[in-house]
Amino acid sequence: MPNTHTSTTYMVVVQVPPDPPTVLIANTSWSMLTVSWVSGNTGGAALRSWSLWWREAEGGGAWHTKHLPPHTIKYAINNLNCGTQYQVYVTATTHIGVSEASSLLTARTSGSSPLPPPVREVASGNSSGVWVWLGRWTDGGCSITHFTLQLKRPHQNHW
Repeated sequence: MPNTHTSTTYMVVVQVPPDPPTVLIANTSWSMLTVSWVSGNTGGAALRSWSLWWREAEGGGAWHTKHLPPHTIKYAINNLNCGTQYQVYVTATTHIGVSEASSLLTARTSGSSPLPPPVREVASGNSSGVWVWLGRWTDGGCSITHFTLQLKRPHQNHW
């Protein structure tokens, strides 16, 4: 068959992992951060789950994670340390794969380090003893769990 032309047309559908969610810190307390997020483009694929990641910001410790069902848009991370800065991010998962991480957020739980009283109210003493007034410290919103006292004699270099 002369001059016979055939053509074949293919339709290719490319599926990609979801875009990262947009994340914000919705609330803070002395021991909790509430994180909320909005889904990015999922490419039409249904969400399977979210993964919320957090760690203490200072020192870069181990990441903790919580896997959450797809209908979840907010989560309260509890049992955190008072007055501590944390890093947080979220990923989304579909049957295609896992999104890139959201923007890394940094947030601090409420409270601060203890605040010392004026020097003249910290301690007093005489030749036979020293009295330390621990009750005069302000807790900064975080419970004071202990005090460490050190003694250094005059003209000594080491505590």
